[in-house]
Amino acid sequence: METKNIDNRNINNIVILTGFTMDKKYKEELDKLLVKDKDIVDFYKKPIRVQNLLRIGLLLMLLGSSFYTTFTMIPELSEKLKLWLTIIATRFGLSTELQHLIQHSTLIPAAVIFLGAIIIIGTIKKEEGTIKEVWGGLKKCFLSRKYLKSPLDYYTIFLTNISDMQVAGKIAEYLSNELKNENIDIRLFYADMPYYWLRFIDSIYVSADCFLEDGRKETVSKSELEKIWKEVYDEHLEDFYTIIGKYVKGEEFAEIDKGSPPRIKASRFVFGIFFLSRFFKKMYDKLKGRFENKPNIYFAIDLPEDGQSEDIGEEEWSGAKEIIKEIMFLSLRSDAKYISNINDNDIKRPALVIYVKGAKMLVRIKNRGFDLHELGEEARREAVVKLPVKRLIAIPLDLREGTLKPNSDIPFPMFSEEEDKKNSTCMDKKNSTLVISLGGPEHNLALLHLINYLRQRNIPNIPIIQVAESNQWWDEHEYKIQVGTENYVYGIWPRDLHNGRTTLRAPYDEPNGAYIFYDESDDMGFIITVGFNALMTKVATVYMLTSNLFEEFWQGKAGRGILHFVFVKEGKRGRLQQFFDKKDIMNTFYRLKKNDLRRMERMLGKIP
Repeated sequence: METKNIDNRNINNIVILTGFTMDKKYKEELDKLLVKDKDIVDFYKKPIRVQNLLRIGLLLMLLGSSFYTTFTMIPELSEKLKLWLTIIATRFGLSTELQHLIQHSTLIPAAVIFLGAIIIIGTIKKEEGTIKEVWGGLKKCFLSRKYLKSPLDYYTIFLTNISDMQVAGKIAEYLSNELKNENIDIRLFYADMPYYWLRFIDSIYVSADCFLEDGRKETVSKSELEKIWKEVYDEHLEDFYTIIGKYVKGEEFAEIDKGSPPRIKASRFVFGIFFLSRFFKKMYDKLKGRFENKPNIYFAIDLPEDGQSEDIGEEEWSGAKEIIKEIMFLSLRSDAKYISNINDNDIKRPALVIYVKGAKMLVRIKNRGFDLHELGEEARREAVVKLPVKRLIAIPLDLREGTLKPNSDIPFPMFSEEEDKKNSTCMDKKNSTLVISLGGPEHNLALLHLINYLRQRNIPNIPIIQVAESNQWWDEHEYKIQVGTENYVYGIWPRDLHNGRTTLRAPYDEPNGAYIFYDESDDMGFIITVGFNALMTKVATVYMLTSNLFEEFWQGKAGRGILHFVFVKEGKRGRLQQFFDKKDIMNTFYRLKKNDLRRMERMLGKIP
């Protein structure tokens, strides 16, 4: 790379982002929490309980009626049979001893029981199909190894893959060698301490007010909120159970609705952004009839300050509020506004205002270690509804003031210029940063935060990258790039970024593929590289760094909102794997000869 290109782009910092690891004690406490999580257990087991009760009832009805009929008939049949035999014995002049034997013999009831068994077998044969279906359902649920027996069987924690960490490390090493004569700082961040504040948010408690055009303020009643919650819960349950049913049968777990616009149908976190977004959208649709015009959306964190930080400490208290702020922005319309100080006069009418009155999180308790803690316990007494969340969120740490402070308003971790003037990732108009992100946001929570940071700013005239789980907010004609964050790697994007007519639902259309997305704002460019399997993350990274693509990104020639798909040509995956293994590509890619690189590219297809 020539110095003039670097000067032209004015890139002073390169930030490399990858997924999260987790503190061992925190992971242990989270596993304990999830294993007995009542919300997840009830959600999953409710339809199973109902179905199994119906199955058992039907089975008992079919067999029980047959047994009951047979055994209630035994005394009557025995007496009648004895009477008939006695009459026959008398008619034919049999001895009195034989008649007495007939009256007291056990052979008669045995013969009747045998007759009853024939009746039962006949009933079973007649209803064989129904009984097999009922028994098969019960067996599948209680005896099958695939039966989901605990929340951890169907709730997934996506930790970062070691292969992604290797890729990130090699990018840092490669760029350090390429730019060793330049005054460019290169930093590698993963989404956990000491760079990110990582916490599990269990649930939130919310209420809402409608600020009408005529100056009135209407509080949404608790009964209204609970009714909306019940509708959303039932819809979510139906979709989720459809997917879980396929999973139990060994079929594909993740599914995308092929309708227009495309929707996901289940979250591997059971609730998460998908459930929250669904609830808030339903609430908005139910309440918008109260307004004359389209209402603005605001949200506020209305937690009592007094005494809250005494149990958990000021850092945890500050971090908890940033976590709530992040999950709310991820779940609402991208133009929603956060109110830090609640003042009715600051709200632009018409408006729907959502208040977070309480939350449960797995936080560090003073002198006790990590535990589930409830913020704002008195929230239960107000007109609120509890919304399960059940997901991890990572917030970058801001050290510019010399203190550890989670800050959701910055795109990635930032450090004090006074402590390190040369190696600074403080971002301003004179200090441009190139961000390179590896791996999907289902585990790369640093990328999830970056997407959330960018979507709030609505950069004009370019495709905005969005979270697929919250896409029920968007109009079907609205043009978005959707990245999945709560399931195995997938995305929903227009193939042609100029007209958006055709949709590619990766990885379903291209399972051995990857995508590379580039965009920029005034102070930052970012490259997002995600493979649909571990090999393809490496392939796409090597392709991006060794082809002309990276140089185009660097020089600003690629344009804005550029999306590239890279995929293995049919029948070439085995050869590509052998090529990577033989050459040890990830350790040697910057020393490869042009012939080797051309050989690799011949095995790949590219869109565009």
